[in-house]
Amino acid sequence: MLAIPPTELMYVFGPFRVDPTRGLLLHGREIVPLPERLFALLLALIRANGNVVSKRALASMIWHDGEMSDGNLNQHVYMLRRILGERARDRLYIMTVHSKGYRFAAPVSAFRDAEAAAARSAAESPDDEPGTGLEVLRHYSQGRYQIEKRTPESLRSAIDHFEAALQIDPDYVPALVGLARAHAFSATQWYVRGSHAFPKATSAVVRALEIDPASGAAHAVLSDIRLFSDWNWREARREIEIAVRLSPNVTAVRTSALWFYECSGANERSMSEIRHALILEPSSPALQVLLGRVFVRRGDYQRAVVHFSNLIDSGPEFAEAHRYRAAALILDGRPAEALADLRDLPAERAERVAAYLPLLARAYAGCGDIARAHAIYTELESAAHNEFVVFWNLAVVAAGLGRLDEAIAHLEKAYACREPSLPFLRTSRWFDAISESARFKTLLRGIGP
Repeated sequence: MLAIPPTELMYVFGPFRVDPTRGLLLHGREIVPLPERLFALLLALIRANGNVVSKRALASMIWHDGEMSDGNLNQHVYMLRRILGERARDRLYIMTVHSKGYRFAAPVSAFRDAEAAAARSAAESPDDEPGTGLEVLRHYSQGRYQIEKRTPESLRSAIDHFEAALQIDPDYVPALVGLARAHAFSATQWYVRGSHAFPKATSAVVRALEIDPASGAAHAVLSDIRLFSDWNWREARREIEIAVRLSPNVTAVRTSALWFYECSGANERSMSEIRHALILEPSSPALQVLLGRVFVRRGDYQRAVVHFSNLIDSGPEFAEAHRYRAAALILDGRPAEALADLRDLPAERAERVAAYLPLLARAYAGCGDIARAHAIYTELESAAHNEFVVFWNLAVVAAGLGRLDEAIAHLEKAYACREPSLPFLRTSRWFDAISESARFKTLLRGIGP
């Protein structure tokens, strides 16, 4: 079997946990029987951090006796997929890379030392009813898995799972932090009003810090709230500096730091943060997409397009990359190419309104199809009377249509509502046409830093 480091370690992906020190695969409260070589195969793929593992490398790590054949390996991969519950054409976990080998596609979180001990304690506490700790961890793991997807449905599911964990153990800090982050994401992704989501996020993270003041992840979420809800740059910086000092090797801490420095215009520092996050968790689709978003914000559109194209070619877990590739293409003056990414709109209305329809309108406007662009603009303005539509998006479309006074007016309404997108205004390229106006500069002064 694979050599196992002596450091206590636990991997979490989807509803599963892998405990190498005890040689266990767990699904919720159940131990999943796994033969030694299948367990070794799973560990080899997980520890590759999202990279392709060649068949020869797998043979050297697992079949030390040299008896492995391609058919034997394929059969083991097939059996492992069945055990993990994968269906045909639904490669959630193990992806075949033609003529190269295999890679593990799902986001994986690694808990080391104190984090692993806390996770194991939650699963095995003798003071709980049998299986209670495992049930807490099952809900927490599912919440972590869902939050990575960033869709309206997945964020609601994440919130439900974190709340279910807290129903069992109200003081479970990781679930409190996860709940706070899910609510904050719902606001920053423009699915829910910030005035509705941020107070819930604040309540959860304050409770987490009351229980564990040394939680770096909690301080990172509080930094997000101070930045995107309060526009309190000083407190946001203070919280992220505490978070990095306490938990320098937690991916969520590094991504929160990235956004703080990105909004502040500290480009080199923000790029350093995304690189650090990718070193920690290179297999995360969310982080890979995030790197492309950084390229877009820098105006490096061609690099962004290549990056997103490579992600899209890698597999269906990078579907979100279509949205950001379209944005890069529009800003690069290639709106006709962007239309291909925007043709198949997501089914859920909240995601269409928050992301795809505004981009589609800008693409049509860039192609000279003003009638279609204006129709979407009118649809969004009308929808704003009955459902949540961020004024930022209305401003993006108005600017693309050349209705510059309306674009400024929408941004002023966004300012009045304290929309969480406004800290990005200084570095956004959507509003170049109005960036020199006095009203625009007044907004920048009011937002900070």
